[in-house]
Amino acid sequence: MWQRIQRFAGNHINNNFEEVILPWKVKIRIRPDDEIGRAISMTGVYDLIVTESY
Repeated sequence: MWQRIQRFAGNHINNNFEEVILPWKVKIRIRPDDEIGRAISMTGVYDLIVTESY
């Protein structure tokens, strides 16, 4: 909830990117403080169910 409040207040703006390598050896640039970027940096994927369906 606190992150949502910060985002709406405009205090959570960060444009720092980080390069990570996905499990299939593809490099991608993410923002680690973003919800999607955080998931990718921790697990290597964002939506595991969609990833496994391919």
